[in-house]
Amino acid sequence: MGVVQAAHRAGVLKEVLVGEACPSRSGARLAAWELQRTGVPCSLIADTAAASSMKYDPVSWVVVGAERIAANGDVITTQGTYALAILAMHHGLRFMWWWPPPPGVAGGGGCQSAAGCHPGRAD
Repeated sequence: MGVVQAAHRAGVLKEVLVGEACPSRSGARLAAWELQRTGVPCSLIADTAAASSMKYDPVSWVVVGAERIAANGDVITTQGTYALAILAMHHGLRFMWWWPPPPGVAGGGGCQSAAGCHPGRAD
């Protein structure tokens, strides 16, 4: 959530659309709760609404959390992330995966986008 919170503090983020992951409900239990707790405006949407939100709402980035990063750099994420990446590419949106680095390890996150990635810039 750090990258999203930083973008909000910098004034480049209006609202976060949080996809509700089922059956775990991690979108509501974790992401939306954390964003609300830190004052970042967010709306909870059904995962199945992602495509229409990308088409009709003013979305510019798709940010997903990574569960693990393998030693060879492969990103391990939850089910549905591949579909979000394909949708982002189809709609010309930037796509970023983010993970909190383990204690004592610098960095975190990565970007894959047909539109180009601009580290440190959320536009």
